[in-house]
Amino acid sequence: MFKKTILFPVISMLLLSSAPSSSASAQSLYSDVNEQKYSWAMESILFMTDNDVLKGYSDGTFKPEATVTKAEFTVMLHRLFDKYRPNVKPLFYEPKVAGYQDVPTNHWAYKEITELYNSAAVSGGGISKNYSTGKYTFKPDARLTRLKLTSMLYQLFAEDFDKGSNAGDSDKELYQRLSKFKDIPLKKFNTETAMDQYMDTERAKAGNRWDTYIPGDELSPAIFYTYQNGSISLIGDFTFLPVYAIAAMDSQRIITADSRGYYRPLAPVTRAELATILDRVYLLFEKKGVLQKYSNK
Repeated sequence: MFKKTILFPVISMLLLSSAPSSSASAQSLYSDVNEQKYSWAMESILFMTDNDVLKGYSDGTFKPEATVTKAEFTVMLHRLFDKYRPNVKPLFYEPKVAGYQDVPTNHWAYKEITELYNSAAVSGGGISKNYSTGKYTFKPDARLTRLKLTSMLYQLFAEDFDKGSNAGDSDKELYQRLSKFKDIPLKKFNTETAMDQYMDTERAKAGNRWDTYIPGDELSPAIFYTYQNGSISLIGDFTFLPVYAIAAMDSQRIITADSRGYYRPLAPVTRAELATILDRVYLLFEKKGVLQKYSNK
């Protein structure tokens, strides 16, 4: 689906050029996008190009394997969902974030970062707060991993990801869904003593490092407890592993495991992958009838 193209200024590495016609192919536009190799991403790359969300370089390349920073992702998201600005008019229970220690007002993505993320993002959406100073950190130049992307997307759009996905799942069903991933660590206990010992040890290791921790930077086991009747409860995890986010992304086919069963949570996201993932989110919202809340495209 191709819609009216809106032009944006040139920002950092996200170079813009004249908009192609909707009949063009990604391969005809970019010399390094092979139709056979990138068959899974061709339509998404073209859609993002046509809508000035993510485009190529002046040398005619797209660089589909290049990785993406958090700032670059934020600008793409800001462009695609051009009506969604949760930090401009935050809800009363999600206070506005006034700024970040590491995102000065002259930063090339300052507007996009400060408009998209409110204080709710501290709970897993890619920003951290030092509770001693009250200041926020974003790490705009950090490479976007699949875990960070999972967490940030879920936090921003949780209301509409939940519908029809894992919102009604029991913790047992959640455990079963996560268990299919070979690289998502889970810990399941059937005695409180063993669980308490493990959690005490992990708390001692963590110390005070949470003051500067940004969810999605690390991976730590999600903890489940099995009761005598066979029911399972999610107890928690020590690095805010977004287990509900992973389940939601998987159930709605936004971010999934590869053919071998690996989610690759700490792998960097490439430009081709991000174009495809954002396109899937866009199409999901269109299918659910909620796209008008987020985008004019």
